[in-house]
Amino acid sequence: MTMIGSVSARCVAALAFIGVVSMLMGCGTPAAAQNSITLAAVVVDGQRAAQANESGLVRVYRGDRWIDGRAEMSLQPGDQVVTGPTAYALIRYPSGTEVYMRPDSRGRIGSFTDFVGEVFAKIRGAFAIQTSFVSAGAEGTAYLVRSTSSGEATVVVFDGIVNVASLTNAWAPVKLGAGAMTVASAPAGRAAAAPQPMRASTDEVNRARAWVERVERLAPPPPPQYGGHAATTLAVGGLAALIIANHEREDRDAAASSHPTPLAAPPRAVPGSPIAERPSLVYDCRSLALSWAGVDGASDYAVVIAAAPLATPTAWRRLPATTVRETRIAVGEMLRLNNVYRWTVQARNAQGQAGAASTPLHFACVGDTRTR
Repeated sequence: MTMIGSVSARCVAALAFIGVVSMLMGCGTPAAAQNSITLAAVVVDGQRAAQANESGLVRVYRGDRWIDGRAEMSLQPGDQVVTGPTAYALIRYPSGTEVYMRPDSRGRIGSFTDFVGEVFAKIRGAFAIQTSFVSAGAEGTAYLVRSTSSGEATVVVFDGIVNVASLTNAWAPVKLGAGAMTVASAPAGRAAAAPQPMRASTDEVNRARAWVERVERLAPPPPPQYGGHAATTLAVGGLAALIIANHEREDRDAAASSHPTPLAAPPRAVPGSPIAERPSLVYDCRSLALSWAGVDGASDYAVVIAAAPLATPTAWRRLPATTVRETRIAVGEMLRLNNVYRWTVQARNAQGQAGAASTPLHFACVGDTRTR
């Protein structure tokens, strides 16, 4: 299924997307099947199906005259379909492709060209979309196209992949996957800025889902010769929900990456006592090493040691902090006799962010720390 936008004859400078239906232009569909394109449904205000006697909602320009567009009427290549200010329309092609038109939109049947307004298309088979300078090709895809009077066109992809290329090779082709969108503007003179892929906003996705779902619910199901289950398979509600769920997962992953889970305090640190007044006694500090258990996610560890004379154990003096990759550090050469020591260790991740510090532990060197 597909959707297409293009500029009107009065807006030559404005960008729009022109749908070229490959089904009709080289996909091997018999000529008789081409005539079975139908105006499958007309919906009023997105609330109810139009009654058989209602006129003026959708107009069809055929040959040299305007006729009322009625639900289930056959459309012919070359017909121009125009929706009024309160009318939504659903056009079905023999392959199962469906084109949903919003109010105040228009396009020409055959290759769905000369389009202005907003459409949502569900493609069965291959489709190509062209404007005066842009081509968008897809197969088995659902997407939305909206064009404005200023020449700006928006494409939002709900399913499959759409390739957007410049007909004048002004920029390299842009590939859009499900959940992506792009905005293209009319060229200024000979220049044309390349449309940039971006993530489709939740508001954009929900906006399309709201109006297309209303038409889906009120439109009759497609008969078997129109691709059977195509509309059910590519229901816009399910596609929109999948896009939003994927975006939410991406947001959670990005948040987890930028704000990693806090690192735990290194456990099972020794030696020492958590009670400052009762430090563990070390009688030979010459080969003393502080050690602890590793922490998941740690890249290295920051060790902080403070010292105070046994005579005045509250006069702490911090020693230079040390960083190690292992889960132990030799400290014998740093220690002095008759001193009490307090130490902590913190795990750090690859970005240098530190986790919680371990509980401060205290020990006292009461023997000579160096060989004399």
